[in-house]
Amino acid sequence: MILTVFSKLGRFGAVGGIASFFVTLFPLFAFASEEGGDSPLSGLLWRIFVFAIFAAILYKLLAKRIKNALVSGAENIRKTIDDAESACAAAERDLAEYAAKIDGMTKELDEMKAVARNTAEKEAELILKEAEASAAKYKEHVKKAVDAEVIKAVANLRSEIALLAIEQAEAALAAREDDAEKERYIENAVSKIGA
Repeated sequence: MILTVFSKLGRFGAVGGIASFFVTLFPLFAFASEEGGDSPLSGLLWRIFVFAIFAAILYKLLAKRIKNALVSGAENIRKTIDDAESACAAAERDLAEYAAKIDGMTKELDEMKAVARNTAEKEAELILKEAEASAAKYKEHVKKAVDAEVIKAVANLRSEIALLAIEQAEAALAAREDDAEKERYIENAVSKIGA
């Protein structure tokens, strides 16, 4: 506390302050020595005097070193704070840059998803159209095959009916003995078959 009071007095203020302190206390030293020198006040005053001289000497010897150490420590702290602030600003710039990149990638990914979805939908529509066209062609082919089989079956049935009609006519003729009637019956059967 005494050192801080003396250090605020200026360059010569500390020594001058200590000297004025002791000049103020000198009458007490003189008064104490007149009374026999063994008073408790005298011992205390001498101790204060010796301490003050010791403190002044320490201040004179160490003040510049302590001041330089404090100044360099403050400069180091200031430099460390400046470095930390610049690193923080760089980190914030990097963070903003990466956030912008992430936003760009997210947009690009969304665009890629939309393109893929559109492509998939178009391919699905194309596949459906091709399947419908194939189904229609197959249906037409089956219909033609069924129609051909129906025509073939009708032709087979007609020829079988004709053969059966001839057989019946022959059997009926065989049962009849009249030749004229047989001929008329055959012509009648042939005319029915031809129709």
